[in-house]
Amino acid sequence: MKTKLHVILRKEDIKPELLSDKVALVLDILCATSSITTALAHQIERVIPALNGEHALQIAQARTQQDYLLAGEFNAETLHGFSSATPLSIQQSIGDKQTLIYATTNGTIALRHSQTAHAVYAVSLLNAQAVLNHVQQQHPQRTILFICSGSGGRFNMEDFYGAGYLISLLPYQEFELSDAALAALHYSQSIDAIDCFRLSRVGRRLLSKNLNHELDFIAQKNIYDIVPQLQQGEIKNILDES
Repeated sequence: MKTKLHVILRKEDIKPELLSDKVALVLDILCATSSITTALAHQIERVIPALNGEHALQIAQARTQQDYLLAGEFNAETLHGFSSATPLSIQQSIGDKQTLIYATTNGTIALRHSQTAHAVYAVSLLNAQAVLNHVQQQHPQRTILFICSGSGGRFNMEDFYGAGYLISLLPYQEFELSDAALAALHYSQSIDAIDCFRLSRVGRRLLSKNLNHELDFIAQKNIYDIVPQLQQGEIKNILDES
């Protein structure tokens, strides 16, 4: 029997009770999972995903060490008292911090809601191949769910593109693809990443804030050998522990 690949289009479609035997690859390309990948590639040892700004502050207040960076956004607006949530901004703000406490409108919620899966990974274009290599080695025969975070209950082009690109890196002819997985694959083969981002609703909002450089950075593929796994509420690069 072939291993199954399926794409979930929005975080609102996650059914935690059905995830226990599956591997969840969570995508919030613009920008949560791209930011998480970048942070782990630049000194951050752990990322704690929060449900919202208030939850992030509660996590921060409970810590005994001031070793953390707070970053987050709601509806693409940086939260008051937080650093910007985009990858390059976070990279520049890390300093000597080892922990990122991170709250976003969609991606960190999708990660939290996926915690019941057999294994949960944060994935972006920046680390796609590294995550897939690890998943194929460590979780053979398990159904892989590509979970698109979406935005505010809506479908997002950039996450759908990301899911399709990930599928294209697999020997997908050897898998059983759902209709959504097959559609994502074909979509990713029909458009360049940066063109997709610039056309997307979230991408247009970032462009309106003169964040072209962030989009160009996020559109890079496979520049980091980083595998961010969510375990017990924290995301770490699992390759550092192997």
